Parts: sequence; C-alpha cells; structure tokens
Amino acid sequence: MSQEWYWRSFRSKVLYEYAVDVEDLLDPSQVEFRASSRTPTRFLSVRLRGGPHLAALREDGSLALSVEFARLLLRSPRFLESCVVVDQESVEYVRRGMSVMSGHVLRVGSNVAPGMDVGVLSPEGELLAVGTCVLPPRLGFSRSGPFVRVRAHVGGAPAQGKSS
Repeated sequence: MSQEWYWRSFRSKVLYEYAVDVEDLLDPSQVEFRASSRTPTRFLSVRLRGGPHLAALREDGSLALSVEFARLLLRSPRFLESCVVVDQESVEYVRRGMSVMSGHVLRVGSNVAPGMDVGVLSPEGELLAVGTCVLPPRLGFSRSGPFVRVRAHVGGAPAQGKSS
C-alpha cells in the first residue's frame, strides 16, 4: 500500500475519533507508517520521520495515542472534548502514571466514551497523561473505581505502585 493510502486512513481515524483534522497539524511527508505483514491495507503504527512514535492501531481499529501525539492534538481546541480534567490533588499521582480515579474528575469532554483513548489534563490545561476511559462519563464524578487507566504519562517521580 502507498503512503497516501495510510495517510488517508490515519487522517480519517483521527477525524472520526477526535474530531481533529491532522492535516492541519502534520505534514504528510514527515509521517511514516509501519504496515501489517498479514493485512497490507492496515498500518500498525505511526511515527514522525526520525522523531517520536505518534500512535498505534489497535485490533479493534481504534488508535492508541502517545503523549507526543496528544500534545500535538492539543493544538486544536476540538481535542479538549476528548480530554478529562482532574483536580489539583490528583495531578502528581497522574503525572507519575497512576490511574485517574472517579471523584477526582473536574470535567469530562463531550467526546469521551468507554474504551476510547483520552488526554488527561491538569486544571490549568497541562497534559499529564494519556489513557483509556473505562467508565461512562456520567460516572466520572462518582466516588468509586478508576475512570481512566493511564498508559503513558508525562515525567515526574516513578510511581510506587499503580492504582487500579
């Protein structure tokens, strides 16, 4: 498959999942795709040429975002609707890679749904982590269980133990 095919597929997935057109944020010629050997029409991962990993394609067809790609997507105000804002008390825990617990959520974007990768932001709008939303948005303000399982986080001291 051609790079153009993978670019159109990637662009469509980002537009569908996050309502952001990556063509406004990235130069297609600077993006490389790793193709699946079993299914040539699918790409497995996306990275910048000579740069960081951006995303991986899951088996269900959704994207697993990297922190670097989430930072890039944050240039678009539309991506805020795919983010969760945590309270100040949780910032350091999330920065160290611990899950976002229900009850510590200040805001849930209108695009957030269970199983979707989301950005986790501080009250000031700083990107802390990316992870998978595990509960419906209406339960983000309840008092029990994890709301977002963090997969990748911005630096900070290493976590003593992952919260589940």
